[in-house]
Amino acid sequence: MYRKSIRRIFVLAAALGILAAIPSLAAPKLRLGAASNNGGMIVFAGVDRGIFAKHGIDAKVVVRNTGAQLTESLKAGQNDFAPAAFTNLPPPSSGESRFGASSAT
Repeated sequence: MYRKSIRRIFVLAAALGILAAIPSLAAPKLRLGAASNNGGMIVFAGVDRGIFAKHGIDAKVVVRNTGAQLTESLKAGQNDFAPAAFTNLPPPSSGESRFGASSAT
């Protein structure tokens, strides 16, 4: 009986050692690009609230000052994701938004 216990402990320790050595079991790393303005708020909120960690993702925020810098860092592989902000879209051509507020100045 003593030998069985020793054998089980040895097998368990060996299995744990093998599992610890497998790098693919580590949390995937994700570099999130964010602008240093309101456009990057969604990235900061997601990381601060632990949404990525909850799903086993090690997220790091990479801050850039402009959308152009975010795009360049994305192309260069310095970050894996960057949100897009559509604040430069023109107002509806009718002058009336779907919310009833006039877009005419």
